[in-house]
Amino acid sequence: MWFVSAMDYLEAHRSAEDIERVVAGLLPPHRAIAQDPLPSQWYPEEALQDLIAALHHVLCDDDDDTFRDLCREVANHGFGRFFRLLASLSSPRFVFRQLPTIWGLARRSGAEVTTETSADGAILHVRNFPYYADPRHRMLNVGTMLALCDVAGCKDPAVRVLDHGADWIDVEIRFEAG
Repeated sequence: MWFVSAMDYLEAHRSAEDIERVVAGLLPPHRAIAQDPLPSQWYPEEALQDLIAALHHVLCDDDDDTFRDLCREVANHGFGRFFRLLASLSSPRFVFRQLPTIWGLARRSGAEVTTETSADGAILHVRNFPYYADPRHRMLNVGTMLALCDVAGCKDPAVRVLDHGADWIDVEIRFEAG
């Protein structure tokens, strides 16, 4: 889903030259995926790793804050109208309790995902997902959680990585419910 969202976002908000540069920055086996991603297709996590590396380098000039903001924009762009409506009718606490389900729908990774929620935040725990040694993947999580705050109507969200290892992460999400 992130491939489809990212490429659709780029088509809507970036130039054809930017898209060509991103595609050229991918490893050859992943270029065809980026050129024509299908929503019904599951792509390997390695392809996503390659895409976020290309986006970080090519479009964000290796700037972490710019990349985190781009991930937030892509995730916001990718959230469907139906999901936005459901999130707007629910409390942020309810939305964040659904993170394990949302993860399961968006990825086929075998990761163990749990959340702890409170009235003003949540903590996301992901285990057995071998990509968190890459700081870009951690930033992808932060940007995606910020986008989820946006659609859930959270005010003044703050998202930070509490701790991580090579195959796990704990992400704190704080907000004022809107």
